[in-house]
Amino acid sequence: MATLAESEAVVDERPPGGEPPRRRVTGLLTSPSVIAIGVWAIGAPVAFLLPRAADLNPFFPRAWALAIGLALVAIAIFYWINRVRPAAEQLAAAGAGALAAWVLFVLRLALSGTPFGFGGLLGDAQRLAAGATSFGDSLGSSGYWIPGQPREYPPLYLMIVGKVAALNGEPGWRYLAGAEVIGGSLAVLVCFLLWRRLVTPWLALAITALVTLAYFDARKPYEVIALYVIVPWVLATFANPPRGRLHWLPAGLLGGLLVLTYQGWLIFGAVGIVALIVMRWRSAADRRGYLRHLAGVLGTAAIVSSWYVLPYLYATARTPSKMISDMYTYQGMLGDVFGFVGTAPMAILQAVGLVGLVWLRRTGWWAMPLLLLAASAFGYRVVLMLSFAYTGHTAFAQYAGKVVAVVLTAAGVLVLAHAVPLLLDRLAIQPARGVLAVVLAVVLGWVSYTFAMAWLPGTPSSWGYPIDAHKEPLPDGGYPRYAPAADRTPWFPVGPVQHAVEGVLGQDPRRVTLSYDDRLYSYLPWPGYLTTSRYGSGTFALFDQRVAQLRTLAATGDPAAFARASQHTTFGPIDIFVLHREPAGWRWRDITFQPEQFDATQWTVIDDLPEDTVVAIRR
Repeated sequence: MATLAESEAVVDERPPGGEPPRRRVTGLLTSPSVIAIGVWAIGAPVAFLLPRAADLNPFFPRAWALAIGLALVAIAIFYWINRVRPAAEQLAAAGAGALAAWVLFVLRLALSGTPFGFGGLLGDAQRLAAGATSFGDSLGSSGYWIPGQPREYPPLYLMIVGKVAALNGEPGWRYLAGAEVIGGSLAVLVCFLLWRRLVTPWLALAITALVTLAYFDARKPYEVIALYVIVPWVLATFANPPRGRLHWLPAGLLGGLLVLTYQGWLIFGAVGIVALIVMRWRSAADRRGYLRHLAGVLGTAAIVSSWYVLPYLYATARTPSKMISDMYTYQGMLGDVFGFVGTAPMAILQAVGLVGLVWLRRTGWWAMPLLLLAASAFGYRVVLMLSFAYTGHTAFAQYAGKVVAVVLTAAGVLVLAHAVPLLLDRLAIQPARGVLAVVLAVVLGWVSYTFAMAWLPGTPSSWGYPIDAHKEPLPDGGYPRYAPAADRTPWFPVGPVQHAVEGVLGQDPRRVTLSYDDRLYSYLPWPGYLTTSRYGSGTFALFDQRVAQLRTLAATGDPAAFARASQHTTFGPIDIFVLHREPAGWRWRDITFQPEQFDATQWTVIDDLPEDTVVAIRR
């Protein structure tokens, strides 16, 4: 692995007259970026199909052994090749492509036997599935089941999933698992490609591998991609990298795509990015040129993201709204404020990154930009912690720590690559040939093992999300092939509900529904009156006001008055009630309706559905 100084010295070694066309073509085909993409393109389909061919239960150690064994064998092969031809850039690139394909294999193996994505259809995973199903239904859909709601959540990922599913005649939820698997793999590949422009391929490979342990959420690959992109994007766009800044057009395109994919990371790092821009403008030899570059980047990003940003800003200014989704709290939300303080290898690496950034802030071209980005995210979290204590609104500051973790992880690698060779020179120590290759092989092996054990279900250190994917019941009430025998997620009888409603209203009814289980909207693109989750409701949904309307309805005893009131609420009609039968009545959350309210002259009631589900359909 080359030091940073070496990586800067080999940026461009073209002969004065340029290269002959044939050599340019050969150079392009053998460039690290093309090789990484090529290896991934070949390996990804194999990795996607191999779990089905292997036919292994992902909860059993045989499956875990296959995933870890493949990684270790691949690392051994790459190490042996590197011994034959040390420090070959193409080998590092091939390793990055293979790593991305292997991540795809692990995620695909984790979901073997279930059609659901990570998290099943619970919490955020359920809302993502509903968004994909909604986007697949119509181009104009906002990705949310409450009609008339403007796009609030970044739409690009769910729109792509929904449209691809629609092209294949499937509902969006069916394609969500595949999107998570492929998206998580692409995040690793893109991370390498962007860092490759800034440092040597071996250094880019090390950063990419370790970053996957700093932050990876298989449920939300769009967030992972955005976070992996933003750090090298800031360096390449606004700092002074040795190769020169990224051209304003691709830089602006990436900026716009970041907004469309997940803009939270930009918000957390905004103060640091602005500070970096001001510092680089003040030190620029051509200040006007820097401003032109900046204008091109921001203008392109604004144009690319305008179809999402402008309607949202217009709706914010003209539509009643109330943000409550950022009032959700949990016990561990302050657990990683100082994630770099501890004894784990990643914590030590991040601590090295922090100290190194401060130490090299005036000499390393990357140090001050990364320090500003980390300080901005950390400062956002601290300030909003105080605001949260007063207002109860988090402004999602608990997620800002992810930016700090990724920045300090990348910084740790850069600091070590810069400082260790200098230290060895000062101590007059000549490391044995191949030591760096051994170190990198050990790092890659540890990363592979840790990643696999975190994302394969049933391992001692597994996340709960892959397990939830297997515990989720199928639409017909069955369970996935490898579902655990205990603690399964209860069935919501979406199939019987759909048949009951369509038996009255015909195929594909478009009536507003109130359902006691939001999984209805994960499966079906039906318009809904409200979500059952207060904190999962959108800013424009006005959850509390809608619930107040429902309480008024539940208190309306006269059947005729109830029928009129439910058809003319402040927020529009409710034409279908999907409720849970209990001794006290028919329930939605903590609101109970009475069977007598649904008069047979106004409603068709089907009360013999499974799981004590009752459906009332306006005639």
